[in-house]
Amino acid sequence: VEVYKVSDGGSSSFGELVKTYDGEGYFGELAIMYNSPRAATCIARSTVHLFVLDRKDLKAILTPSHPSE
Repeated sequence: VEVYKVSDGGSSSFGELVKTYDGEGYFGELAIMYNSPRAATCIARSTVHLFVLDRKDLKAILTPSHPSE
């Protein structure tokens, strides 16, 4: 998966290549966590398996389920 910075002005063209994932990785969490517009466009160059989380589910994963001692 290749991750490109969103071009200035939000055009449909790709911006600068900022990251390439080979195997494991994650992306898109900042836009979900901060309820902000996406900062990148991702393109799969081969078959990928994706997990899609909404904001509520991501927050549940990141929030401890019990108080620390």
